Amino acid sequence: MKSMYVCFFFFFQAEDGIRDAQESRGLGDVYKRQFTHSAKKELQPPKLGITLASNKMTWLDGGQFSKMTGSGSGEVTAQTLHAGLGCNSSCFSGSNFSGKIAIIQRGECLFWDKASSAEAAGAVAAIVYNTGEDGAHMKAFNGYASAPNSSVSDVKIPLVSVPYLTGELLADNVTVSVFTYESEPHVLYTSNLCAETAQHLHGGQEDSTVVVGAHLDSVPAGPGINDNGSGSMMILEIALQLAQYLRISPKPKPLANRVRFCWWGAEEVGLKGSAHYVNHLNRTNPQELERIALALNFDMVGSPNFIRGVYNGTQGYKYGELEGTPAADYVGHASEKITELFISYFNGQGLPYELTDFNGRSDYGPFLDYGIPAGGLDSGADGKKTEEERRLYGGMVGVQHDPCYHLACDTVDNVSPLLLGQMGPAAAHAIERMSAAPQLRGWLSGAVQFPLPEGLHNSDAPAPASGDDER
Repeated sequence: MKSMYVCFFFFFQAEDGIRDAQESRGLGDVYKRQFTHSAKKELQPPKLGITLASNKMTWLDGGQFSKMTGSGSGEVTAQTLHAGLGCNSSCFSGSNFSGKIAIIQRGECLFWDKASSAEAAGAVAAIVYNTGEDGAHMKAFNGYASAPNSSVSDVKIPLVSVPYLTGELLADNVTVSVFTYESEPHVLYTSNLCAETAQHLHGGQEDSTVVVGAHLDSVPAGPGINDNGSGSMMILEIALQLAQYLRISPKPKPLANRVRFCWWGAEEVGLKGSAHYVNHLNRTNPQELERIALALNFDMVGSPNFIRGVYNGTQGYKYGELEGTPAADYVGHASEKITELFISYFNGQGLPYELTDFNGRSDYGPFLDYGIPAGGLDSGADGKKTEEERRLYGGMVGVQHDPCYHLACDTVDNVSPLLLGQMGPAAAHAIERMSAAPQLRGWLSGAVQFPLPEGLHNSDAPAPASGDDER
């Protein structure tokens, strides 16, 4: 738990820095909302033992495995059975996992998906092994397997990670012992920070708010400069530039819609900050929640082995429990409109892009769950670059888009300045257009058929340069 408290210390330092910047030269109307979330405490060190050919149990030391955050508690000795990536029930359908320890490879989905699928299949513990694609992905790792939202529960089975070679060497039907000792969940305090335009100074319809968000927390394993210092600092700079325009322009255009910039806490432990924001408003001020026209999300926008990812708004039609409802039709159509706005920008700059999934792994999720349209940008996390992506963006085939995803090497050296210089203007373009758009909800629904206005600035201004070389 020590690393988690250190992580919180730096989170609050970053939050204070953003608040100071906003209050001194930003939008001014800044507020922080504290909330609590639960976490477990390790009562004693975990143990992992493997029975070798001599039928003697060999206990691994602490550097040879790692208990995952969100692991259940228990003392389990059972035989192993491989489940591939283990992302859903189909990975477990061909074998009987009842009473077995599932061996699962890292990648493609949330650790909670892997652990909960193993638990549902009857496994009594799960061991996740690293990908082995490069030196950074050979070792055991500290992954998060906490429940991604309040509608599902944490896993109850022991869950640990091991190095790539250990996972590859573990055959089926090897006897393994996994001992984890977790307390009941206890309360931790954190917060969301928001800054918004003032209606009496800047204009903006009272019933139409554009929420612009990025999570400010990181995992304990690393400083989180790409994940998600890149998104947090990008929207901070956009907020400061918007405030500068509204403050010094001799004849600033009044905003057509309010703009609220938010930095979410506790994203890495299950989208807790954005979920709290939506749920708290729904309980205490549902009218204010209804005023949110859309939510933009920017998570990991500087990956070094990047793609230019635009969230695929068409997936809003089938997101979560909304699928098949009238709300899903609106959310899907409106989210698709947001996607088209980003696409039009990249097309205008001659920059290729990818449609990326609404997979529930970032802070757009709670907004979509409530029926609020969403969109945004990302540049890839633990997915591996394909040959086609290499042709479009350069980089290294077969290597993660962010080779330092959730690792200690996610430092200032782990971001692409070229990409940040392209994603920032794309985000600013969308925020500017939607802040200035009259009848924004009509445009989102398709009832108003007109292109978005040119925004706050002179439309004849030169477009930002995209750079001569993708790499």
